[in-house]
Amino acid sequence: AMPTMCLPISYALNYPDRGNVPYGTLDFVAGLDLSFEGPDKQVFRSLDFAYEAGTIGRSLPTIVNAANEVAVDAFLSGKIKWLSIFDVVEHCMNSCEVTDLQSVEDVVNSDFNSRHTAVAFVNGLT
Repeated sequence: AMPTMCLPISYALNYPDRGNVPYGTLDFVAGLDLSFEGPDKQVFRSLDFAYEAGTIGRSLPTIVNAANEVAVDAFLSGKIKWLSIFDVVEHCMNSCEVTDLQSVEDVVNSDFNSRHTAVAFVNGLT
């Protein structure tokens, strides 16, 4: 589809059906010009957190995910500001023990510990 919001808006307005909305098609032969820029890692700090978690592995992706879910919930509830989401995730990455995951129980425990650490940190911010 053309690079407009027509398609996603149509999906949202007609959900669960797909509306019959003409939004054009891409013609890759007719001079299509696409350009991309690297992300602003100063603004989007969580991108580096995700890369680090993916590189280190073990329980760190679980820690990052759990902390992010707690932080986003705190933001949506009005408890913290948008940029504090990154502080919560970073705090948990630095505070929670990174362990090997050998079982589902290990994943659940890592998730629980990260959420507990994130909630305590959020409560300290408010």
